[in-house]
Amino acid sequence: MNEKEIAIVERIRSMMKEKGITQAELADALATKQYNVSRMLSGRPFPSIVELEKIADRLDVSVYYLIGMERRSYREVSQKHIDLIDAYENSSPAVQAVIDKILDL
Repeated sequence: MNEKEIAIVERIRSMMKEKGITQAELADALATKQYNVSRMLSGRPFPSIVELEKIADRLDVSVYYLIGMERRSYREVSQKHIDLIDAYENSSPAVQAVIDKILDL
C-alpha cells in the first residue's frame, strides 16, 4: 500500500472506533464476510470505489472525507452552519465583502 492508501485505511479504522462500529457491522453494510473486512483493513485488497461509498455511508461521512480531500464530513456540519452558509450565499456582494473582511478571507 502507498501512503495515501494507508491514510485512508487508518481513517476508516479511526471512524469505526469513534462510532463504535465493528468489523462485522461493516461487513453487513458491504454485504460481505467479516474476514474480508479484516483483510481490507490491512490493505489487501484495497477497497474499491463502490466499497468506499458503502463504507462512507455506513460511517456517516463523505467519500471525500475518507480519502482526505475534506477536513470535516459534510454530514457533521450542524444546521446552524448550513443556515449561515445559505445566508452568506444569498446576501449581497457588499455584505459578503464585509463578512470576508471580518474573517480576513
